[in-house]
Amino acid sequence: MSGGNTNYFSTSLRTTCGLRVIKDYVLGGKVMVGISAGAIITGRDINLSALLGETLSPEPGGLSLVDFGFFPHYKNCAEEKLQQYTRQNHGKVYACADGNGISVEDNRLRFFGEVFCFEDGTKKTMKSHEE
Repeated sequence: MSGGNTNYFSTSLRTTCGLRVIKDYVLGGKVMVGISAGAIITGRDINLSALLGETLSPEPGGLSLVDFGFFPHYKNCAEEKLQQYTRQNHGKVYACADGNGISVEDNRLRFFGEVFCFEDGTKKTMKSHEE
């Protein structure tokens, strides 16, 4: 799934029943690649996109395919915002800059390049291996 405005993307998928189709596709064992907004929407809550300058969504629910949030286009200037977000929401958020990423297969994470995990206000650098 491609990038763009996360709220617009989510609303379009919601109004066309696309969220259900994509979720069924992935849960049926098929591969999905999410880039930028397409990666954000794989989590439970798409409001991480507000940290990228988008407005908060009135319907923030994502696909809930993973139990963490994803923050694309990561730069260190977003570190404080992600720490505050995870302190307030008590969730885990993985962040990476362009050219880096995460794969999830059989509930196992694999990190490619430099990936950071923010949880309860702390930042940890992930190693390129499976969690």
